[in-house]
Amino acid sequence: MADLPRAGREYFTWPITSGPLPDGVELELFIAGGWHVAATASDRATVSLLLQGPMAPTDVPSAIVVPTDQDQITGRVVDSPEIVIRTAGYIRLTD
Repeated sequence: MADLPRAGREYFTWPITSGPLPDGVELELFIAGGWHVAATASDRATVSLLLQGPMAPTDVPSAIVVPTDQDQITGRVVDSPEIVIRTAGYIRLTD
């Protein structure tokens, strides 16, 4: 479980446990009610998203506002013919 202050904004990173993502394949994470393409590191072994709490002082267009605790974050990779879906953790909002 990861903590995100309600008034904070920070990058969260997830490892690709099955090995580096193939070129041209993206990982999406389901957070705050929608799928978001995660930024892939140059080694393609980790991905990240900029998340912000609902009380962050300013809105940054590239940040995903997390309005409530995320009981489960789901990740998916579409690499035809497969659609691989895995649990990617949890986010808890803190004060």
